[in-house]
Amino acid sequence: MKKVMFMAATSAVMVLASCGGGADKEAARKKAEADSLAKVEQARQDSINAAMQVQTVDVYATAKANPDFSTLVALLDQAGLATTLQDASVNYTVFAPTNAAFDKLDAKVLADLKDPKNAEKLKDLLQFHVVRGKLLAADVAVSGELQGLDEKVIVVKQSEAGTVTVAGANVVTADIDATNGIVHAVDAVLTVPAKKSAAKTKKPTTTKPEETKPATGPGGKATESNTGQNAGGKATESNTGQKVGGKAKN
Repeated sequence: MKKVMFMAATSAVMVLASCGGGADKEAARKKAEADSLAKVEQARQDSINAAMQVQTVDVYATAKANPDFSTLVALLDQAGLATTLQDASVNYTVFAPTNAAFDKLDAKVLADLKDPKNAEKLKDLLQFHVVRGKLLAADVAVSGELQGLDEKVIVVKQSEAGTVTVAGANVVTADIDATNGIVHAVDAVLTVPAKKSAAKTKKPTTTKPEETKPATGPGGKATESNTGQNAGGKATESNTGQKVGGKAKN
């Protein structure tokens, strides 16, 4: 009898232990699932924060953060223009040549630009790639001419197909936003004009409508016009929807 009772008690303990183990496994599974979801959410939030951080830096920092502009950034540093482009009180539009654009230059030309003896030439070149104000690609397309920081004119052309070139260079990536302006990546280093001149930027024009006056024929008599009358003063067909005799048209 005692043996039977012992075996029953042992079985009960094993059943309870088994139930307890199952509960522990379920709790562990739920915890692992919650931890995984938390990691996914944190990664998503980190990505959003990183994107927001990129959008809240100045044009110089925006260029520096892009590896395709490393040559340009090095030249900006050499020319002492980094501080200018970090000024939060002024908006700038930068036509930024990519590394591939600089690679198109003759090696000797690029070496001359990097030579400290040609510091002013380098500064002039880089300033030609910068315009005051924040100009989106759509603004640039209709501008016609823009004024570089070096006081020289950047000619903008738009083809019938809508292709836009800036001083002969194509915009390959447009509207890279920054806190104090915008950056447009271009596929060539812009050629600087020899002389300074003032840009003639195209502006939309508005024409005031002219006052409509009754037309007159020989002898000064009124002829048919927008007044809806003929030479005898009778109503003619007009925008009032009436015909001669004053009766309404159908």
